[in-house]
Amino acid sequence: MEGNVSYNLEFLDPDLSIFAVESSSETTVSKYANTRDSYENNMLSWGYMGHYYTRDALLELQLAKHSRILDLLAGTGLLGIEVKKFGYENIDSLDGCAEMLEKAKEKKIYKRYFVSLLGEGCTLPIQDNTYDVIIMSGAIGYGHIYPSNSFPELIRISKPGGFIVFPIRTDMIENEIYVGGNFTTDLGIFEKAGILKNVREPKFHEGYLKGIDCFTYIMKVFK
Repeated sequence: MEGNVSYNLEFLDPDLSIFAVESSSETTVSKYANTRDSYENNMLSWGYMGHYYTRDALLELQLAKHSRILDLLAGTGLLGIEVKKFGYENIDSLDGCAEMLEKAKEKKIYKRYFVSLLGEGCTLPIQDNTYDVIIMSGAIGYGHIYPSNSFPELIRISKPGGFIVFPIRTDMIENEIYVGGNFTTDLGIFEKAGILKNVREPKFHEGYLKGIDCFTYIMKVFK
């Protein structure tokens, strides 16, 4: 599977291949900091649609406009700005790369900006039971997050009955980074414990990136 990921990313652009291998959080942050000025243009030129698919999944929930939302691994705000267009104003952002969030501040999307790593034993600087919904696009994969290393913190900061909304690339469903080598097995840890539940079946979308598709998930938090 790792070979397939590398091939797909290099097919789009050699620069994207820097994210095609597992790396420490610090290394990933450095990669983003070094590409912050070209990030959005590069992603859109590669046909990136993840932020639209995540936005649409959020809209399925028909949440109140005052709902508290966290855009996780928000980057430069591609997802946040799409959500704000639909009347959601109470949006915070979190990313491990301060330089990416500085770019996001130019868009005036978010109320608060948290610079923090996630996973690897990190505790987010956010109180328990804060958010009605956590959204993320482009967050799951090499050098980023996956359920078993990061979702406990997301569940902690979610309100009871809150939601976690995200896409997973089809080329990242089977990978050695997950428990059992499979995304659904990794996520299933929380489903079997009764902590997370699919609101609806994962929805398939063509063209997350050029040549790479995805599924969107809407998980409800029970605690």
